[in-house]
Amino acid sequence: VVLALIGATVQGGFNTFYPITARVYPAELRASGIGYAVGIGRAGAVAGPLIAGYFLAAKVPMSTLFLVFSVPLVLSGLAAFSIRSPALQRLR
Repeated sequence: VVLALIGATVQGGFNTFYPITARVYPAELRASGIGYAVGIGRAGAVAGPLIAGYFLAAKVPMSTLFLVFSVPLVLSGLAAFSIRSPALQRLR
């Protein structure tokens, strides 16, 4: 149940980056901005399981694995919260 909740909230959190990106970038750069956001997300989708596989093969405890993978999530949340844009101020 906890893993399902983690998966749902993490995926939902990532999906909010796309509308944030669409509001922050000006129209002439919007496609590139969203493209970079998607590309970075896909890089994480490839790297995450690879890193997890190495940790699991090294017999790293599951609690440590969750801790390691929570760091990028917290950093991305802080980065999103720190975005200063007039287009986003109306949403807060």
